[in-house]
Amino acid sequence: MLDGALLLLGNPAALWMLLAGTLVGLVFGVLPGISGRTGLIVVAPLMIGMDPLLGTVFLLALHSIVHTSGSIPAILVGIPTSSAEAATVLDGYALTRRNRADLALGVSLAASALGGCLGAAALVAMIHVFRPIIAAIGQPEVLVLSLTGLAMIASLSGTRVAAGVAAAALGVLAGCVGLDPASGTPRFVLGMLELWDGLDIPAVVTGLFVIPELLAPSGGAAASRGAVPLRRMRMRGVVLGMAAVTRRWALLLRTSLIGIVVGLVPGMGAAIAVWLAYGHAVQTSPSRVPYGRGALAGVLAPEAANNSKEGGALAPTLFLGIPGSSSMAIMIAAFAGMGIRPGSHFLQTQAPFTHALALTIVIANLVAVPICLAGAPLLAWIALRARRAIPILAVCAAVASAVYASPFVSTLLQLAAFGALGCAMRQAGWPRPPLVLGFVVGPVAEGALMKTTALYGFDALLRPGVVIGVLCIVAALAYGWRRQAAAAATDPAERRWDLGLGLVVAAIGIGAFAVARGLPAIAATLPLAAASVLTAVAVLDLLRLSHRARAPTGGTPPPTHGAVAVMSTCGALLLVAAVAGLPLACGATTLAWLWTRERLGHWQAVAIAGATATVMFLCLKLADTRPPLIWGWLFARST
Repeated sequence: MLDGALLLLGNPAALWMLLAGTLVGLVFGVLPGISGRTGLIVVAPLMIGMDPLLGTVFLLALHSIVHTSGSIPAILVGIPTSSAEAATVLDGYALTRRNRADLALGVSLAASALGGCLGAAALVAMIHVFRPIIAAIGQPEVLVLSLTGLAMIASLSGTRVAAGVAAAALGVLAGCVGLDPASGTPRFVLGMLELWDGLDIPAVVTGLFVIPELLAPSGGAAASRGAVPLRRMRMRGVVLGMAAVTRRWALLLRTSLIGIVVGLVPGMGAAIAVWLAYGHAVQTSPSRVPYGRGALAGVLAPEAANNSKEGGALAPTLFLGIPGSSSMAIMIAAFAGMGIRPGSHFLQTQAPFTHALALTIVIANLVAVPICLAGAPLLAWIALRARRAIPILAVCAAVASAVYASPFVSTLLQLAAFGALGCAMRQAGWPRPPLVLGFVVGPVAEGALMKTTALYGFDALLRPGVVIGVLCIVAALAYGWRRQAAAAATDPAERRWDLGLGLVVAAIGIGAFAVARGLPAIAATLPLAAASVLTAVAVLDLLRLSHRARAPTGGTPPPTHGAVAVMSTCGALLLVAAVAGLPLACGATTLAWLWTRERLGHWQAVAIAGATATVMFLCLKLADTRPPLIWGWLFARST
């Protein structure tokens, strides 16, 4: 532990990066629609080639405290900036309506800081716990662990388990794009040399998660009308809120443990952790004030679980190379850009580095508290006033970041494809995290599968760890399908997007299976398996949908003009970027969006659009990066 402390505290540059990451994370956390995942998408490409310690400290400090500042607009103005803050709104905003915002803020900040510190302590403790576990883990266990993570996240995809499994299989297929590592055979590259290295993860994640957020209504005017006027907060009330957390130390420990355990299970995110913690508080911690009307425990529980989850999610990410969440999947890609290779060897050779990361989480959480106290009114004002312009600005920033990491026209094509897919999945109610987890875990599972078949053969099925893992996979999927069957009778009519997306996914599975049959056996194993699962699950889901569509229901499909408008807007952004350059495309798209969708005043829209174009131009100029225009790309291909 001392070596890790010296590694971090003895490096002034690392401390500056920690402070910078904390400040950037606080800003990302307070902006509606900009979660820690989106923040990582935007800044991760900028870390490519940076010193591993400096880059990792910056990213981890950013991501570990986004929920700390995210609770401020949730409490003060009733705006959850992401799904992870939805539970905090219930009691936090109720306290604000009762003029006890200072009390709620004190509870939130103390619970977030202490929960984050407990998560970091758990990470340090797991260094010693994981040593004997990793010593017993071979390639068969790595393969089963990878598949268990995918099964877990699919089974927890609400009532859409079939869609979760299909999304995971589609992600595995996306991870197969490029040269096969064993034979060097190109797979699914569509004749494009740019795809030989595989799909670009910033483009994939931006398309899946950032672009579809434009579908959410901004509600800027409505939020402004419904906000409670903020009165001067009393420091005494904040201190009383912090003291209330220490008096409920047992609940703090239990909900932090819930967050840590949820983080350890690959695929389970903050949204699951906060609602599990909130439900636990309701069941075990009686309150004089009813939950949902201003109970302090209703603020403490989700905030502690929110921040403690990061320490748990980092353990399988670092020690096994299996991301604990979709955010950690992005983190793994950032690690690769900095030359860090997570896995079992990491625990044996990089213990001081791991201690430094745990200390980073602790310091970032403690530093965030006074900053949030001092800037709470300003952060709430930013969340309230900037709500309408933030989504399109986030899309522009994320697109620019993806292009910065991979300045090719193929990046724009990937953004367009996965942006359309992400919008369709959001409209159809399909879970998107399983796709990202499959995309990242797929290559890990393929490498483990090759080594398992070569070294163990069918004897691998007799190993205790494999047997336990297979039972966990079966149990997770059975639990999920049972929930789906129980909810089927009360579901409204399936939306047209669901049926259309199912047809497209089934066609992709059939096409991928046909292409994979022509590959060498060593390169075709995983694609054939993923395509078979994808096709079978998609067809079964389509049969279920068609059967239920004939049954009389009272539901009506939602309007689709929102999704079409978003797809058209993002398509125009990428087309103009390929023809006239990214700065002009971002400025023009921002202007059109603010005029037509948000009904913003002309001068305000022009000022924001001009600032967006200028910032994009300066950033690309300083980075000396200019994506090739479409006609240059076509000329190069024609010659």
